[in-house]
Amino acid sequence: GFYTFEDATASDSSSKGNHGAIVGDVLFVDGSMAIYPGHDGGNYFHFSGFSGNYIQLPLYLDPFVADTNFTVENMSQLTVGGWLMADVTTATQSARVAIGADNGGYDRPSLGFDTRPDGLAKWTAWTGYGTPSGNFGGPEVTALEGWVFLAAVYDNARQQGSLYYDVGYGLQRIDAPVCNGLGGSRPTTYLGTSSGTAATWIGGIDDVFFFDEALAESQIAAIHADTKGTLANWTSTPVVEPERTVIKVWDAESGDLTGWNIVEGSENPEAGQQWFSANPYSTDRFNIQGQYMFRTYEGGSGDRGMGILETDSFTLGENAKFTMYLNGGSGRWQYDWDPDTILATRDAAENQSLLLTAVTLEVLVSSEEEADWEVIRDASGCRSADMMYDVTWDGLEDYEGMTARIRIYDLNRDGWGSLNVDNIIYYDMAAPNRVPGDATGNGVVDEADAKMLAANWGTGNATWAMGDFNDDRIVNALDVSILAAHWGATSGESVAAVPEPGSFALIPPSLIALAALRRRGRQR
Repeated sequence: GFYTFEDATASDSSSKGNHGAIVGDVLFVDGSMAIYPGHDGGNYFHFSGFSGNYIQLPLYLDPFVADTNFTVENMSQLTVGGWLMADVTTATQSARVAIGADNGGYDRPSLGFDTRPDGLAKWTAWTGYGTPSGNFGGPEVTALEGWVFLAAVYDNARQQGSLYYDVGYGLQRIDAPVCNGLGGSRPTTYLGTSSGTAATWIGGIDDVFFFDEALAESQIAAIHADTKGTLANWTSTPVVEPERTVIKVWDAESGDLTGWNIVEGSENPEAGQQWFSANPYSTDRFNIQGQYMFRTYEGGSGDRGMGILETDSFTLGENAKFTMYLNGGSGRWQYDWDPDTILATRDAAENQSLLLTAVTLEVLVSSEEEADWEVIRDASGCRSADMMYDVTWDGLEDYEGMTARIRIYDLNRDGWGSLNVDNIIYYDMAAPNRVPGDATGNGVVDEADAKMLAANWGTGNATWAMGDFNDDRIVNALDVSILAAHWGATSGESVAAVPEPGSFALIPPSLIALAALRRRGRQR
């Protein structure tokens, strides 16, 4: 169903005919006359928060019960979303629900905000199995901050869900496992409350949509960008995947930690120590993609072992996408996802258990003074479950060209404080046929490239465009030798056919002198 509210009714603009009914006193807002029009400048409904005032929709969103209004046997896959405006950030019942399908215990699926566990309102999607593991918590709510886009994708078969949101800084995504499956619902879905009387909404609701499928990120992005409500035909935009190739695979098929760096812990410790290990296990039990997987339960420490692994850094391309298999763990990180904050919180806890077993994708945000990493994607496992499910990270175009790394965190000593990970694959467009030494990307190794290298001499966290041609993240003599070896080469030549001089004679002497001068200046 798709509900635009442009005609002051709760009619379904899709072809499904699931028209709603307005119950009680729900205010229709004419956007052309209002101080706060709808998110698209049009009309919407405003809810007062009083019990008994809501919109009732004939949608049965249960994952296990057939519903003739939809084209599938059940709602095992579901996407629900809309534009919300919150007038308040407080709740007498811990939460306020804008879109709800109460199952008599917890809500599945519902959107709104939840104030648990710290009293701060956070944009939330519920799954039907309690809190905090039964919901996806987003950013903090600010009263009267304007329209916020919120959408939840539920996939019961994969035990996976995603929360998408835009609070004014572009579309963001949070993934989380639905460890106990998606909860049930009742034959009615509500707007403005969870069940007609509870968790009532105070604020606006506009352009609400429901799909009986788990939409891909590109489809959610298309809906988010559609500011004029042109989804009246209620058809999901087909996913058009760009052509990608496998750039890198981090698996465990070597039987050891090849391709990984141990930040904390050790590979094969004695019982009770920190560790990480890659060991063979039953495919039937774990869904292993090959003979081996990474499992942080090994080495005799069991759930009590803790540690951190990370890959070497790499550069994200224009259409980066990651897939992996993952499970285990006992919950999601409840603090700031900044890596420095994670370690500071761990240190403050004197190396005691934290609720963190996760895989993260992090990008480097740096200055000359220090390097700072930011988590842009994360995935956690389900409590009390070893069978790995597939996870996808997509929609990373905004990070093109940034230095990235993948980390596995296990900072949990509690029961199920371990993680199973396998077959992390990085897909992207085929790597360009770059000429070694061509920093400017103009297809020829020339004086402009030498100037770029000299300007960045000694710079850390460097990129190819700065003169780091061997990806060691620093511009130094090794990069000068690469530049010299390919001086004059063009993109049309075979790199192997370019002569490799044994000295830097082809580099203009003035530029070498400048590089040396910059180096001495940095050493003072």
